[in-house]
Amino acid sequence: MKRSFLFRATASLLCGGALMVTVVQLAFYWFGLSNIDGRPVPPARTDNLGADTASLQQDFRRRLPILVHVLNPWTFIGELRAEKAATPDNGAHAVWIIVRNYNGSHLRNRKMIWWHLSGAALTIWVTRNWTTDQIVTAAAATARSWPQQHLAN
Repeated sequence: MKRSFLFRATASLLCGGALMVTVVQLAFYWFGLSNIDGRPVPPARTDNLGADTASLQQDFRRRLPILVHVLNPWTFIGELRAEKAATPDNGAHAVWIIVRNYNGSHLRNRKMIWWHLSGAALTIWVTRNWTTDQIVTAAAATARSWPQQHLAN
């Protein structure tokens, strides 16, 4: 009887913990997206991809390729935790240019916690819904319109 109760209690705790991890991250993603008015529209044309890539590499001061990894709420957290171990690339920087520019004028609540939560959620959304070519084109167009000090942030 005691072993059966202990087994059930342990199984319930493990299932509840797994459910909490799943639900909490999805809830954060949903709350972050719900704070953003609309979604950015990807560019229709990506004709100057080579020039845009070279421009971003020059702006980032790194000749690394621009690789965009498709994220979800769990891989995003994993990327944050393993930041120092992750292979550096310019893809995350290119996505952040798009997200930062869009969130600058489309957030409902502009408090710092909402800025970060919405930025993370939109980063995930962009990597899932845009191609790498669209991200490079949009990031290069946005970077060309900014003063140089924006890119260093």
